[in-house]
Amino acid sequence: MSRHNVVLLANARRAREDAARARRLSVWVGDNGAIQRLVDYSIERDRHASEYEQLAAKLKETMLRTQAAIRELRAVIAETRRIIEEEKARR
Repeated sequence: MSRHNVVLLANARRAREDAARARRLSVWVGDNGAIQRLVDYSIERDRHASEYEQLAAKLKETMLRTQAAIRELRAVIAETRRIIEEEKARR
């Protein structure tokens, strides 16, 4: 897993923790306006967490595709070198 992926997932975890903390805090607050702000904040942090998780998943997919493309390119390079060496040997 890349460093960037780890950072995205850590951000998601922190956002989820913030959301849970806001939900717990909203239970203890007596002011309806404050409760609503905490609930809204909780929803926003959950949304951010989901976005971070989606970005991490997309990054992982991109990395896997890139690694596969690199393997294919290496195979093509090896085959090209082999063909060149065969041509040199024939001459």
